[in-house]
Amino acid sequence: MATPRRGTVRFRKGARFFENDLNPSQFSELAQVLDQGRYDSEVFTTFALKTLDNLRCTARAIQTRYPPRFALRDPTLYTGGAGICIFFYHVWRNLKRISQEPSMDESLRQAMQELAESALASAAEYASFSLQGLSQSHQRGTFRWDQVVAERGPSVFCGQAGVYLASVLVENARANTEACKAYMEQFIRMGQYAVPDTQHQAPSCADEVLYGSAGYLLGWLYLQRELGPNAQWLGQDIAEDVVEYLMMRGSILADNCQPGANILLYQWHDNMYMGFAHGLMGVTAALLEACAALPEKARPTQSDALLKNTLGFIFSHREPDGFYDTRVKLQERSRFQELRSTDSKRLVQWCHGSPGALFLCAATQRRYPHFPNLSEEASLAARVTWQEGLLRKGPGLCHGIGGNAYALLCCYQIARSSDPNAIEYLQRALAFADFQVSRSKAVPDAGMASAIDRVPWLLYVEGTRIPDNPYSLYEGIAGFGCLLVDLLLPREARMPPC
Repeated sequence: MATPRRGTVRFRKGARFFENDLNPSQFSELAQVLDQGRYDSEVFTTFALKTLDNLRCTARAIQTRYPPRFALRDPTLYTGGAGICIFFYHVWRNLKRISQEPSMDESLRQAMQELAESALASAAEYASFSLQGLSQSHQRGTFRWDQVVAERGPSVFCGQAGVYLASVLVENARANTEACKAYMEQFIRMGQYAVPDTQHQAPSCADEVLYGSAGYLLGWLYLQRELGPNAQWLGQDIAEDVVEYLMMRGSILADNCQPGANILLYQWHDNMYMGFAHGLMGVTAALLEACAALPEKARPTQSDALLKNTLGFIFSHREPDGFYDTRVKLQERSRFQELRSTDSKRLVQWCHGSPGALFLCAATQRRYPHFPNLSEEASLAARVTWQEGLLRKGPGLCHGIGGNAYALLCCYQIARSSDPNAIEYLQRALAFADFQVSRSKAVPDAGMASAIDRVPWLLYVEGTRIPDNPYSLYEGIAGFGCLLVDLLLPREARMPPC
């Protein structure tokens, strides 16, 4: 990535973020080239070659410090092997797609194709060990995965469903039809734990994105987008059931908390969260995407009214400066008064706060392209993300700079159809990525053979914390690597599996 003269980014001890004085206009030429898809441009070629170098460095670091066999200890998509599989799959997918552009420099095309094939082979290795990991003891306890299938099974991020999802994508990419169908059947089987057998029996899993039914729905939608003609094997019965059940659950709780509001509400661990990972934004986004994908006759009655009212309710929680608190604020006293938060925080990350609102706005636009004031809501959330999104929690997607850069890409995609200044959001996403790349330092590690194989430039910016799972998809460099390859195709960029 180009490194022109930068503004200063100051670090305040104890702060969650760096004070942002970056100058995104220095990426204006690159942003124009990427926005217009000028693949024959020298600017694009230079940027793409640098991106390939960064991806190779990321892949080498992951494979050296978190080899495929480590997936036996943690097979999940969020912190383990399935997530690293998704990173390599994402690299294969994007490089394969962009290398088909006829105007591209031939040597660049060949380099992309070589890295794509290598990435797919690596994805298959991590998928294989992740599947084996489902029969192992979990890294945080002594129980086995097959003993917690009802609770963790349908979780795409933290359970079995995510492991099967990764395997489906890999086998589909390798044109291995029988294996693809077999893992898809397992993924569908996990969906039975996301809905009850009867209306009176609650499932063991949660409703929210990270551990629950909404996350399973996002995984189903991700497969629908990625599988092409083979998506027909997924069917839509399980998605219809999950949508119907989530609508019912949300309506019942809302009627008890806000009678007559005709909205949806959800709780997790006895709290009503607002954000994307555990709260109302994430569940609503999953429902919006599903209702956009399902035929009209398959959608629950009154789904449009409930979803539009819920969107209005969410946006009413926005402060004038664009911030969202972490908890839902109930407007009336009820027997659910204990769910009213007294310790809500203003976090600015994918899992909580304004960045999640940008992902919600993107889902809203796909379902309701003319939803009132959507661009304004996205613009306000993007301003907060830009101001306080240079997090010192690492490069990851969940609560790091990578996820916030993806949020800015959401705003760029939302604004392209109506805002002549939409490209500024792409410039800001590029600035975030450049900040992480250009300011990072290798962390000394005596176990590495050479300087280039140390924990890499992606991992550590002075003043930040090393993530608990530094090579993973949602906390570490694998997720940031997805961002890097997505910046080659910013109009199509989408954080997996959202």
